[in-house]
Amino acid sequence: MALDLQKFILRFIEEAREHLGRLGEGLAQLDAGHSDREGVNALFRSAHTIKGSSRMLRLASITAVAHQVEEVLGSLREGSQTYTPALGQLLYRAVDHLAALVDALAQSGNAASLPPADEALCQALAQAGQPATGPQEEVGQVAAPPVPAAPLQAAPVAIPAPAPAPAPLVGPGAAPAVAPANAPPQLQAAQTVRVRLDKLDGLVKLMGEVVASHARLRQRLADIQALLRELGEAPPPALLVFERQLKDDVQVQEGLMHELHDKTLVMRMLALAIVFEPAARLVRELARSVGKEVECQVSGSEIELDRQLIDQLADPIIHLIRNAVDHGIEPPDVRRAAGKPAQGHVQLSARQDGGWVVIELSDDGAGIALQAVRDKAVKKGLLSADKAAALSDQEAIDLIFLPGFSTSSMITDLSGRGVGMDVVKQTVLDELQGSVSVHTRSGMGTTFSLRLPLSLAMLRVLLVQVQGQAFGFTAQHVAELVRLPRSALLPMAEREAVIVRNEFVPVVALEPKTHADVQRVLGKVALVLGVPPARAQQVWQDIDRAMDESARSLPAAARGLRVYFEVSPGPYGAGASSFIGETLARLGARNIIPAELGPFPKLNPEFIVRANPDAILVGARSSGELASRPGWDALPAVRAQRLCVFSPSESDTLVRPGPRMQEGARLMAQCLRKVAAP
Repeated sequence: MALDLQKFILRFIEEAREHLGRLGEGLAQLDAGHSDREGVNALFRSAHTIKGSSRMLRLASITAVAHQVEEVLGSLREGSQTYTPALGQLLYRAVDHLAALVDALAQSGNAASLPPADEALCQALAQAGQPATGPQEEVGQVAAPPVPAAPLQAAPVAIPAPAPAPAPLVGPGAAPAVAPANAPPQLQAAQTVRVRLDKLDGLVKLMGEVVASHARLRQRLADIQALLRELGEAPPPALLVFERQLKDDVQVQEGLMHELHDKTLVMRMLALAIVFEPAARLVRELARSVGKEVECQVSGSEIELDRQLIDQLADPIIHLIRNAVDHGIEPPDVRRAAGKPAQGHVQLSARQDGGWVVIELSDDGAGIALQAVRDKAVKKGLLSADKAAALSDQEAIDLIFLPGFSTSSMITDLSGRGVGMDVVKQTVLDELQGSVSVHTRSGMGTTFSLRLPLSLAMLRVLLVQVQGQAFGFTAQHVAELVRLPRSALLPMAEREAVIVRNEFVPVVALEPKTHADVQRVLGKVALVLGVPPARAQQVWQDIDRAMDESARSLPAAARGLRVYFEVSPGPYGAGASSFIGETLARLGARNIIPAELGPFPKLNPEFIVRANPDAILVGARSSGELASRPGWDALPAVRAQRLCVFSPSESDTLVRPGPRMQEGARLMAQCLRKVAAP
């Protein structure tokens, strides 16, 4: 297949500038002393991506500099090198030089005319990086095939000012063919126009505002219909006519709006061919560089995705291909010994599944050695031997997505860096709001499945409310809405289910009452949405970590305070067994309501008087009646104003268990600090 390298160079220029911007921001964070290990990992991934992409396009000078930057950042990541201002200045020089080379490439558009790299800079980076010569304890995925390095010059190269890259064509069509010399001149209207992407994005955002405005209009219609029901059997005729006309107008506008919405999004769509086209060539070159024979088949490249997803999808696909060729496919002699053809097979395919696109990359190699994965997790100190042995196969597979995790024993041009699968996870899960699944069979091969939404420009969301807590489900995750009475719930195997079209459908309860319930609900919601369990676990770990930070922020005087927390007038208090009581205990407070009274018992006001709490936490609705309760005016906490009165929005955060619990812990800690202050 003939490839138009020009469009891939243009896309590389755009992506390289983004990664160079991230490198600059990350170095600034390092200078300020604010970066952590994950920040260094992010810098390493950016340098690795620039190196791999430039090597694939045979941009030797960019590859040479990016490789040395990667080596230095690798030393920082491994801890064998310490960041200093002098090292920072050297890395800034390298980033500036890379930016100049990219700008030169943008101006010429020709890889052959790219100036050579700065030899002195590369030598200084090589010395600073102190590249390892022996086996490394790193993971790796495959890098691009080696390319003969261009001769390096000692003197820096003057780089001409950059020229803006041409805007991509919007819509189908190609440039018209050149007419014969003797053909009469003809005028022909162009079938395509060039549109700046920022203008197209502005149109999509405006469409979002239209959708929001229409939702408000539908609410006005619902308000009028509710008013008619309140008026009873004889509403004013004029109001009835107005309601019918408004209903008709809303329905017509809704049809037009949906049509406009669909056509607006189509303008941003590009075929997957732009990412899939170079796959076969990349597989061949990678296979040749490692002495393997690999065939690549591509299907589904005509499927279209939003341009935003297309731009970010290239790196994960490249890393998966590299991983399949280097780690998945066995050498020819090994395959023959196993009874396989000497030539390996890689399949890259795409298919549409409702509002999703599923991209799969399969190989017929050896599969993932799960025991080797477990052993490496133990060796790197991530798990104990017992916990590693207890991992399910799927949990063991999830380990390959950790930064710096690999079974590779040494660093080469094709493996040992521990970047590829990390890039796949970061991009697909965090940036593209998709999911990754892996299926492997020993000796049979491995399949990576990427499930992505068709567009990120605009998403339809189903909002539901459970006990005042709002949950949002994107439309891609909603197959059908079914209204059922509560009596339809049936107990089944220690859980509830409903019967829909003669089939039992399990019901997920979204009513968390304890910290353990919140963790359970997060896992259930992730299951419904098709999100990997590790992602849900990470959300809970973030909540848990934030509560620990709130606890550590409290002075010694705030610990051990006897606290009464009132959730609503009644009074109803938060007992020690409630999620609020658990949070108070995490903060070091003592709850005056014992666990045996239940999570949220209704209390006699005299009970609180006898308990005599050191601090009282209430919502704004309860604060006004505190002084009128018998005996409360004599409470030391009331007389000394050791009270915390929360606003309605703060109360809503505090009494709703879920992801906002970390904010609730912060509010409680803020209150306890105030009460404990001298």
